[in-house]
Amino acid sequence: MPQCKTTRILSLAVLALGTSLFAQAQDIGEAEETPVEADDAAVTGGKTCYVSKLRFENQGAYQVLNFMVRAKDLPGYLSQGQSRTWNLDKFDLTPGVEVYLKYDLDQGDKFKSKNCKKDGTTLKYHPDGNTWSHWSKGTTKLKNRCRYRSNKCITSVD
Repeated sequence: MPQCKTTRILSLAVLALGTSLFAQAQDIGEAEETPVEADDAAVTGGKTCYVSKLRFENQGAYQVLNFMVRAKDLPGYLSQGQSRTWNLDKFDLTPGVEVYLKYDLDQGDKFKSKNCKKDGTTLKYHPDGNTWSHWSKGTTKLKNRCRYRSNKCITSVD
């Protein structure tokens, strides 16, 4: 009987190790799959980036709608695989004002409000700024947050 108990404990240890290694490999595989998913705070060092357009790509298995920037409604209803770019020049924004996308995630019978504001990166409107790209993936329950693409940060518009 002592050998049976030892075998059972050893089996449980191997199972726990295998589960841990599988979860770790899955995280590594996901990071390799989407290398541009990282928050731009690391890339820009917390700088202010000037933007003139905002782009959103919906790679998630859901619908996104009711886009807004600074209480201004942006047209668009994006299904999976669709994208849209908004020219902020058309919304009477004052140069230098902070901007970020907000949107609703359609969860069937209800909506979940999301935003694309990231710690460490401040986006400000300027007509000479770049297009800032966002994207999302996953399902309504998992990994559906807004992400930044690899964006070139314009830190001065003078």
